[in-house]
This record gives sequence, C-alpha cells and structure tokens, in this order.
Amino acid sequence: MLIRNYRKNIGLMAGVEFFAFLGITSFWILFLSQNGMSLWQIGLLESIFHTTSLLCEIPSGMLADRYSYKTNLYLSRIAGIVSSILMLAGQGNFWIYALAMAISALSYNFDSGTSAAMVYDSAVEAGLKKRYLSISSFMSGVAEGTRSLGTVLAGFFVHGQLHLTYYIMIATSII
Repeated sequence: MLIRNYRKNIGLMAGVEFFAFLGITSFWILFLSQNGMSLWQIGLLESIFHTTSLLCEIPSGMLADRYSYKTNLYLSRIAGIVSSILMLAGQGNFWIYALAMAISALSYNFDSGTSAAMVYDSAVEAGLKKRYLSISSFMSGVAEGTRSLGTVLAGFFVHGQLHLTYYIMIATSII
C-alpha cells in the first residue's frame, strides 16, 4: 500500500512541475518596462530577487527538513500567488514590485530542491532507486518543456496584455 503511494508521489510531482514551472511570466522585464520601470530600476529589482534568493536558500531548505516537503511546496505556491498579485497591483510602483520580486524569490527557494528531494525519497521508498536518474531526467524535461510552452504562450500577450500572464500564473498555482 505504501509503495503504491510513493509511486503516486512521483506522478503527482510531474504535475506539480508542469504547473510550477509554466514560464508564462517569462516576459517580466517587458511587463515592468511597459509599467514605467526604467532599465536601471529593472536591474535593481532583479538584484533584489537574487539577493533574497541567496539569503533564503538555506533557511528554506531547513524548513523542508523541519516540517515537510509538502509544506514547502505549498509555501512556494502561496508565495507565487502573492508575488503575482503584487505584480498586478504594482501599477508602476517600484516598492511594490520590489516586494513582489522578494516574494517571488521565496517562491523559487521553497521549491528549489524540494521537488527533487521528494522525488528521490519517493523513488527510494517505492524501490525505484536505480531508476531515479531517468525519473529525474523526465522531471527536468517536464520543467523545461513547460517553461518553453509558457514563454511561447506569453508571446501572444506582449502587446500590452502581459498582465494577463500573471492571472494565468495565479490560476496555475491554485491548481
């Protein structure tokens, strides 16, 4: 019974990867530019994202160890939703965008490594340890494929409709 559940985790994680890595908001630089941010401000916002990510990578991993992978994945999706809402609400306000970027980095950190660790542990418990590399490759393929699909889809919104990509991101995060 338990082995079956661990096998089920692997399939569920493929679905999580699909929705978590849908690169629908990949034109965020253009979105910010269309909303009045200068290239200098956009550079600062990206710096805020990466600084937050750097500072929070280890603490987010500790949370996964302390609580559970599932909790970290939920926190990742919640942070992604909050970040998208802030991007929509920003309306050209640098500080709201800065907060959105910091929360987006937290979303990334909560997911970073958590999915891979959960898949690995599930593969081991299901007796699929020898197949882990092929399972991991499949998961990476799903993530890269959906990132590419999202970028192509986002291309349809570049002419003044990029805000819709954040609504799509919220919807896929809820799923």
